[in-house]
Amino acid sequence: MDEKESILKFMVIDHGKMYEFLSDFRFRLGQEDKEGAVGAFNLFKQKESRHIDAEENVVFKFNKKIEKIKILEVIKKQHIEAGKMIKKIEEKLNSQEDPTEETEKLQEFLRKHTNLEEKSFYPILEKELTKEQKIEMINKIDEISNVKKTGVFKKFLNLFK
Repeated sequence: MDEKESILKFMVIDHGKMYEFLSDFRFRLGQEDKEGAVGAFNLFKQKESRHIDAEENVVFKFNKKIEKIKILEVIKKQHIEAGKMIKKIEEKLNSQEDPTEETEKLQEFLRKHTNLEEKSFYPILEKELTKEQKIEMINKIDEISNVKKTGVFKKFLNLFK
């Protein structure tokens, strides 16, 4: 079974992409590469936003069975909290303050959040959905969350030329 047939594998890969962007942001902060850090943060923020949008508007609303999974309310609240944490980092960057502490908190929070999704939520979907439903869901998520289709990604890559 490839990642286009497994919602769990697909989301693990998507979570990994977000971690890459956030890790790159942290690395650039440590290197005092302000322009690169801002580019990496913007890329992370866009990817995270699209990921949450895909979960909230595709995954969670895919069918009535999913809407009734108890852990869903916890996950939704965590999405709101992650958004607040990202906003704090953005405010620090805009005011020329060091967002390292907030970034470390966000990274730890996201580790716990993705662990909850990957251990408790997505395995339920693997059992409940048919292969065709998983493929349909993944295709819809892919349409929303594919950050490589955006100009931000191209601008970010241009920083390395």
